[in-house]
Amino acid sequence: MSFLKTAMKPFCRYQSLSGPARGVINLQNSQPHSYTRREIRLLSTIGFFVGAEIEMARLEEKSSQLSEELEARKIVERAKGILQRELQVSEEEAYLTLRRQSRQIRKTMKEVAQTIIREKADPTPKGQSCDVGQGPALVTILEGATFEPAGGM
Repeated sequence: MSFLKTAMKPFCRYQSLSGPARGVINLQNSQPHSYTRREIRLLSTIGFFVGAEIEMARLEEKSSQLSEELEARKIVERAKGILQRELQVSEEEAYLTLRRQSRQIRKTMKEVAQTIIREKADPTPKGQSCDVGQGPALVTILEGATFEPAGGM
């Protein structure tokens, strides 16, 4: 096609205004050019596919993010179960303990939960030190756990 041989500066972008994905291509020629119907249809088709691919990439990114969040939630739930069993506390109190510990050591709840799970799998005996750089040991949480009444926070 002759229009592809001319000096063009293409600009592509994705545009979605709470509707279907749209691909937009803005072509600027260095010289005046009138596009034929065929060229316009071709460019429209390319624009459609560009928009669809960008939307697909956005959805894949969102799916990946949701999978990571679900995985973190599963880990936190497992650690809550361990704390409930070990401390004989309610689910809410176990959650608050995780959250409090997370804030105190400035780590994510997922990191604290992973440490609890790891420590439960390979517990550090009392009196021995554990690597605090990796997160709190279950022993530390169990020894330092204090609870307020359910409505106390």
